[in-house]
Amino acid sequence: MDDLEIMRISKGLDIKEEDFETIPVELSEFEIKKTKKVLRKRINEDSINKGSKKHWIKRLSIAALAFVFISISIILLSKPAFAENIKLLDKVYEKLGYYKEYKDFSEMVGQTQENNGYSFTIDKVVVTPTKAVVAIRVNSKKPFEKDKKTSLLNNLTIIMDFPENQPKSGSGGQHVEYIDEHNALLVNEEEIQGGTFKKRGDLKLHLHSFGLDGIEKVSADFNFKVDFSNSFDKVMNTRLDKMLEFGDEKIYLKEMQSTILGTEIRFTTADLEKCGKFLIEVDGIGYRFINWGSSDDGGHAFIKELTYDKVKSAKSIKVIPLYIENIDENPQDINNKDIEITEAMTLPQKLEFSKESQGEVYRIDKTDNKIRVYYDNGEKTLAELGYIYIYGEDENDFALSTIGKDPNRKDGYYIEREMQGDKKYYIRKTRSGLTMKTGDAINIK
Repeated sequence: MDDLEIMRISKGLDIKEEDFETIPVELSEFEIKKTKKVLRKRINEDSINKGSKKHWIKRLSIAALAFVFISISIILLSKPAFAENIKLLDKVYEKLGYYKEYKDFSEMVGQTQENNGYSFTIDKVVVTPTKAVVAIRVNSKKPFEKDKKTSLLNNLTIIMDFPENQPKSGSGGQHVEYIDEHNALLVNEEEIQGGTFKKRGDLKLHLHSFGLDGIEKVSADFNFKVDFSNSFDKVMNTRLDKMLEFGDEKIYLKEMQSTILGTEIRFTTADLEKCGKFLIEVDGIGYRFINWGSSDDGGHAFIKELTYDKVKSAKSIKVIPLYIENIDENPQDINNKDIEITEAMTLPQKLEFSKESQGEVYRIDKTDNKIRVYYDNGEKTLAELGYIYIYGEDENDFALSTIGKDPNRKDGYYIEREMQGDKKYYIRKTRSGLTMKTGDAINIK
């Protein structure tokens, strides 16, 4: 089932999990494409008064569902089955950074607001003390403008009002997938520093664009009750108090917080563009961050792959500095073209990391759902892997991946990630023109 079919089937269904607890319906409801009967949907708009504002929730008519599936063998749809059907949309959200691992900690919302020809539906949201991820479905009456400079969705501001303690600063980003000319999915991520989100209560979301530089003006407000006790129960704060050396530079590691969304490491402010980055090794598996930032409280980096369960059960945790010895003056002269992974590719395959450093991809392993790329460049291998990823065609976010040691090769390591279907995969460098070195590891656990 492709993305367009998923959107066609789910379009207009603004759903809440409790609506499905006693509905008799075939489990494969969303899969039934060939039926000639039309789903005649009756919308009950229940006005929920809160102060002077009214909030409208659209509910799918149980009678309409019964009409469509009257000749189909039926069972009682339970909450696990509800979650199973939602996986159809999750296939697309997975590409945008709302991973299936969040499923058991997400609040299914299904609230819709319309403004200026656009319909916004908050499908689901997950929140931890300092990070939130929101999945949004968007419908437009006219074809989307997809140029990033003038696209509404690429210039949409999303503000979450859900503070327990007011943050000092914050950052975020969003990824968009256009299903067709009128339907799109959007995932918004928000991180805060110097404050925390609530565990439960009324969560408010405000979506708007300023209508500048040819971008259409829209505004939509959402208010719904949530309870993230499950995700807040899985939070581990680890005091580090360690000095990490990057050659002549030093960074003081303060602490790290691990949740179901990943691990945030906090440290003194430093210019990692010049210093390099660091790797967290847990029980022999390496975890790295792509982006980092700084605020009044210092620097911070987030590793999605390193979740609460992995840190809690770890027997060994190390921090390994991957530092930059030299930066090429003309990195544009280096071959930065992605390497496509194919069955016919010749191995070993050279990978130019800098003018002075060339490694090689010497092996590719594939299973039903995972791919491994093996890389070797002597003592520089691990340091250079801090900037080498396996990228899937048309992905809006780098998939969760880890680094492991090849036990059969002295300086060999591999990158591992999940595969999805028959899409093309590439080896991609996020930086090049660097002469790298692996520093001395420090033990955390």
